[in-house]
Amino acid sequence: MILANIRTNIKRLRRFKGITQREMAMRLYMDERTYAKMERGVNKSMDVRLLSAIADILQTDLATLLQSVPAQENPREDLSPRMPAAEAGNADNEQILLQEIRSLKEEVKALIDFQKKAIQLLALAVPDPILER
Repeated sequence: MILANIRTNIKRLRRFKGITQREMAMRLYMDERTYAKMERGVNKSMDVRLLSAIADILQTDLATLLQSVPAQENPREDLSPRMPAAEAGNADNEQILLQEIRSLKEEVKALIDFQKKAIQLLALAVPDPILER
């Protein structure tokens, strides 16, 4: 039953954010049909890394995706994400932190790409001692 709750939360938050299944699939580097099957429940399991990536895209945390959905709730009627009252005041801070994290992730990726290019250039510039023998 928990997988059904997770799928419902993902679908509800995805729709609330205005993200299509196609966009989610592209951001997760997967086929759109594969993502749609996952969201519909055709695939019977989910990897925690996939859930983490989905949470990042939906700008939420894993706890939000794992929370229970009341049986009477219709996800088509309630498209707003749940947020406890105590956390409502921290929503702006959370958004700022999430944006900073995304920015840092982009910087790290750029540094890694730069390092890879530097290594490639060094490999071309420095002769290989084994080949010179």
